[in-house]
This record gives sequence, C-alpha cells and structure tokens, in this order.
Amino acid sequence: MLDICLQIFYDLCFKSGVGKDAFDLALPAMLAGDAKDYYYQHVRQVNTFANKIRTLKRNYETESRRELKSTEWEAASLLVRKTKEPEKTFLELFDDMRRELMKKQRILRPELRTDLVLRDKLYSICLNVPQCQMALFKRAPTSQSAAEDLRNCLTIQSTPELSENLTQSTVASYPIPDRVANYIVDRKFGGQSRCS
Repeated sequence: MLDICLQIFYDLCFKSGVGKDAFDLALPAMLAGDAKDYYYQHVRQVNTFANKIRTLKRNYETESRRELKSTEWEAASLLVRKTKEPEKTFLELFDDMRRELMKKQRILRPELRTDLVLRDKLYSICLNVPQCQMALFKRAPTSQSAAEDLRNCLTIQSTPELSENLTQSTVASYPIPDRVANYIVDRKFGGQSRCS
C-alpha cells in the first residue's frame, strides 16, 4: 500500500519541482493521521529517505494488518451496511463501499489485486440486495462496467416513479395475446382438461 502512496508522492514531487534531495522534507506532507504521528515520534530522526520508507513499511505493512483488511474485505455486504447506516440510500452506500474496497484491495495479497477480483467483490456485496438482481444475471467484463451496471439498477429501483413507469410501459408495450396465454396453458396440460 505504501508503494502506491509513494508513486503518487513521486508524481506530485516531480510536478511541483521538488527534487530527490528534498524528499525527506516533503515526506510528512503525504502522511495523515496515525502515520504522521508515528513519523514525528519514530521516523523523523532516521538518517536517509530510503531508511525512513523502510521504517514506515515495517510498522504499517504487517501480516496482521493484511489479515485484518482481508477479513474486512471478505465480510463486506451492502445489506449489513444498510442496517448500520439506514439514513443513506443503497446507491450512496454502494459508492462508499466501492471506494473502500478499492483502498483495501491495495493491501491484500498480490494475486487479489486484479480488476476481476474487484469486479467479483462488487457483485458479491450486492448478492442479497433485491434491487441488484438484474445486474447479477450477466456479469460485466471489468469492475468499472460492473459498478455502472449495479449503480444503474440501484438508481432505477430507488426511484419509485421511474421503476413503476418502466414496469408499466414494458407491460403496456408487450401485451400477451389471449391465444399465447391459452397455448401456455394447453401446453402445460397437454390440451386435456385437468378434471376427468
């Protein structure tokens, strides 16, 4: 995870004209929360930039932290989140969870950092959400398109007027003729009466 943050750090330093010799001075600017506190208490006095990065990695990229994030990743569920935050819509919760999953994925084992794993996880968090059932029938090829499909389902189903109008217009535009309905019944009973 720190490697991704470092790539962003290097890009920002390059764009703002900060040279390699000033990375030591710029490093605390990229840190936040506990990491910044840890830096000022334990890392600041370390002699080189590379050693500072090693010290930060040793403290934050541990196996127990990876296991914690992996457990959170596996337990993620949109329905469970809805019970914890009932004031938010499913769509808002889905967007929040997607961002969180993308962040958590960075610390997982390398084989779990692929786009297909993220795509499957997005489908899995929506598995028992009735509004998402249409998107679950045909899986999208990427996590981005899966997210768009799931968001569309949540948008349509969370807007009662739109959902009702869509259903009514679909039924109105595709009426079932009586002979088709009769054929279905005749086919089921083999053209014979049930009562003898």
